[in-house]
Amino acid sequence: MKSIGYWVPEDEPASQNVFIYILEHPSRQEAEKNWAAFHADPEWKKVRAESEAQGAVVEHIDRYFMVPTSYSALT
Repeated sequence: MKSIGYWVPEDEPASQNVFIYILEHPSRQEAEKNWAAFHADPEWKKVRAESEAQGAVVEHIDRYFMVPTSYSALT
């Protein structure tokens, strides 16, 4: 996984509970493999359990696989 960037909205109410990030993977298959390894990591499991001791931190996750448009500076 390559971290591209992290954002929070400027305006209320989303600025209080929305976190947006983009990760790069070589392929969709590698993304699935990377996330499976991440979720299986004992250190991650420990940190997650500690952070959720008082309740869930994440309400839901929206997940998208994206490709740049032909007019994107990334192509």
